[in-house]
Amino acid sequence: MTADLAKRAARKSLIMLVAMMLIGVSLGVAGTLLWNRHARPPRGAPDGRNGFVAHLESVIAPHDSVQRALVRPILEATDLRNRNTVELSRQQMHANLDSMVQTLAPVLDAEQLARTQDLVQGLDGPPPPAGRGPSGPGGPGRGGAGRGGPPPPGGMPGPPGGPPQGPPPSAPAR
Repeated sequence: MTADLAKRAARKSLIMLVAMMLIGVSLGVAGTLLWNRHARPPRGAPDGRNGFVAHLESVIAPHDSVQRALVRPILEATDLRNRNTVELSRQQMHANLDSMVQTLAPVLDAEQLARTQDLVQGLDGPPPPAGRGPSGPGGPGRGGAGRGGPPPPGGMPGPPGGPPQGPPPSAPAR
């Protein structure tokens, strides 16, 4: 009798475990579907070509091919003007940054100048995906160690077992 009771209890536990697993999977699938429903649809090609045109065309939703044929050239011309504006802005930004480095050069020491030049040269790459900043903690602009934040107490850490490097925290920065 007790062996029969133990089998029933084990069977009941197994059924409950499988049921809970199925409920969890169902909730996970439903949550994923709801989450993805609110996600933005992809805009144009993965490399960004015609993203503006495709997005605005989907917002406008032309009634037919005739209206689409009238709308598309206007969107494409605007996209081209926007791309030219962005390129001119990038060129001006690089000129401004180069000028900044030249102006800062007499004020900075060799390490500071090298870090500044590395940062400015790193800006030549493609921008990060929309909504994402530099990768990782302490990345450029994040205020991490060596990124413009105040030095840690006792100055910058030196080699293991060696003395701290850099000015003590009470020393004025130049």
